[in-house]
Parts: sequence; C-alpha cells; structure tokens
Amino acid sequence: MTKVSRALLVLIAAAAPVLTAACEPQDRATLHPSFGNAVQHNMAMHVVNPNPARVDVPPDYSGQRTAIALGRYNTDTVKEVEAISTRSEIE
Repeated sequence: MTKVSRALLVLIAAAAPVLTAACEPQDRATLHPSFGNAVQHNMAMHVVNPNPARVDVPPDYSGQRTAIALGRYNTDTVKEVEAISTRSEIE
C-alpha cells in the first residue's frame, strides 16, 4: 500500500463514527410526552381488574319463572326457540 491509500484509510476510519452518528435513533427525551400511550392503553384493556367494583343490589329474579325453568331442567324438556332474523327478506 502506498502512503496515500493508507492515509485515505485512516481518514475514512476516523470519519466513520462521525458519519454514522447521524444514523443513531432519536433520543427518547425528544419524543412527544404522550408517545406510547396507545400501546399502554391497549395493554391495559387486556388485563382483568383483580378488584372489580362490587354491586350490592342482587339481580331481579322472579321466583315463579325460576321454578318453571328448574322444572324444565329437571325433566329434561326443552322450550322451543323462536325464529328470529336480523334482517327482513325482500322477495
């Protein structure tokens, strides 16, 4: 190698860190303060509340309807289901 090519290699090796410093990712301190809130919110939506609010009012049950339903359950009889449609048929 000649002196010129060695000097060129030394110059490139010295300049490489300076040139690649521009490619460094953006510092977190310069990001917007709300950066990442959407991700944190979506993660929180998948977590079950370990201490949910308690409801002190019991659900409204009808004793007569409950007895009828239990009778059907015990005799293994099935109540016929009504046909329900979510759209109207156009003919």
